[in-house]
Amino acid sequence: MDNSSSNSNSSKDELEDIVLEELPPPPAYPADDECCGSGCIRCVYDLYDMQLERYETLCKKIEERNKLLIEKIKNRNNSSANNDNDNDSNNNNNSTSGINSNFDLKIKITYNTDINQSQQQQQHSYLSSKIFKEMGIRFAKINSFQQLTSNESPNTVFHLDIEPTSSDEIRYKPGDYALILSPNDSDLVNKLLKRLDLLKNKDEKVLLTTCSDDDSNNNKLPEYLPIEACSIKDIFTWNLDISFIPPQFFLNIMASYCTDSEEKKKLVYLSSKQGTVLYNETVVQHHINFVNLLIKMKSCKIPLEILLSFIPSHQPRKYSISSSQTMNINNNNNHSHNNNNNIHITFHLLKKDKLKSTTKEKDKYGLCTYWMFDQIEKFKVNQQNTLFHFSIEPTKHFTFPDDLSIPIILISTGTGLAPFRSYLYHRRYLLSKNSNNNNNSKCLLFFGCRNQDWDQLYKQEINEFVQESIITQLFVSYSRDIKNDDKKKYITYYILENGDEIFTMLQHSNAILYLCGSLEKIGKSIDDCLLQIIIQYHKSNGNKTIPKQQAQLILDQWKLDKKIRKDIY
Repeated sequence: MDNSSSNSNSSKDELEDIVLEELPPPPAYPADDECCGSGCIRCVYDLYDMQLERYETLCKKIEERNKLLIEKIKNRNNSSANNDNDNDSNNNNNSTSGINSNFDLKIKITYNTDINQSQQQQQHSYLSSKIFKEMGIRFAKINSFQQLTSNESPNTVFHLDIEPTSSDEIRYKPGDYALILSPNDSDLVNKLLKRLDLLKNKDEKVLLTTCSDDDSNNNKLPEYLPIEACSIKDIFTWNLDISFIPPQFFLNIMASYCTDSEEKKKLVYLSSKQGTVLYNETVVQHHINFVNLLIKMKSCKIPLEILLSFIPSHQPRKYSISSSQTMNINNNNNHSHNNNNNIHITFHLLKKDKLKSTTKEKDKYGLCTYWMFDQIEKFKVNQQNTLFHFSIEPTKHFTFPDDLSIPIILISTGTGLAPFRSYLYHRRYLLSKNSNNNNNSKCLLFFGCRNQDWDQLYKQEINEFVQESIITQLFVSYSRDIKNDDKKKYITYYILENGDEIFTMLQHSNAILYLCGSLEKIGKSIDDCLLQIIIQYHKSNGNKTIPKQQAQLILDQWKLDKKIRKDIY
């Protein structure tokens, strides 16, 4: 048979046989009789919202991992088609190892004794090394902070003001992001080092290279691994996401390195299509990360070189910047003090669900938000100031106009208010420069929170914006206001109530609508609201309402014209 035909068929079969992760079922919506109606702090609807948000994030990660797995298989098959003889030899040499089941890159580790002196001298500061410079990493310290929510609120939100340590100018604008690189938890790093029998040598310098002399991109170190000498502890702390939930294909790789037959059998089953349900109910829902799973599987002797190839990169967390570099220009407001280079971050202390009662406090929360919270706690006690590692990422789509004649509609819930706070301070600056007040357009803000005593973020500042006509109309909804039942309304209520004005602004006044917040909380519901508004207020053929299909076309056109801009997470 023709080699190319054989390779084509085997490639097709291999793609068909890939064990992709299946999406778990969504959380069940609370039954009508589950809510007592008393407005308790842990309302079942609040818990459902949190679970739904987690579910969406999980689904995105599973889809990304499946896509990555397919791409790796395709890349390997393409490489195989180009070099049949070499691949046949490689497959024979590695038939029992399972190393190349998903990734062909082989990493070589050179230890301290084999590293020349010039390479060791590069280790003056790991976070100042080339890999982080290329990421644009800068350093900052806490200047001030404020808890924006009350202690009674089910969610905890902080305002954080960080000040760069360098005098180099930093430029950002409303809608841009601060990327925070937090370290992996030191306890988890040490647990992994101990499990790999590397704890005693954790500070020993190593140099990572590839085994191949081929300089093609497929044989280069991944960009998230250091090319300079460093310690394994540094790599596990800053470069690799060791707390990742291992996907099913990774369990299959782990199984190939187990010497205990029972452990191997468990991992093989969990990695199979038949074991997907059990995998989701155990590994996924209970947040069993890679390190803890490796500790459970005591006979798994997976080599360090393989782990460095498969563990995903440790990514910075993205936060909308809530400050403006024009905040302190022509403004005597004490609440808005900000050096031009300072960056404000508004973050929610993210709590995980489905946790055991024995879970440690820090393991109940998201890695980066808990790390920032921990730095605030240290700063509170003794002004101890750990360096923050950050970079600026310009927005590609969530841009705000400097033209004050363009009407603006702002819609947000929770920390989705952050980029709008940045814009409103910038708008104040633009208005202070504008001598022709007749050209000032409307600026509507719709903000949704649970309770006016819990989480109405930046309440005083927002009211001042209203008083100064920076915001021309403000609508705040309270979904859990237990004192006033008549005030228990969702943000969609006020959007629909002002539908006529919103439609006129978007259809006839070239307004721009900005939406920022959780995908499940406002992402789809606002689109549904806009469809209802178009149907109700777009009159045609003798003031008859238009059908939904035609309304959808109008909504799609608004989006194409960039009249609707979303920053959904």
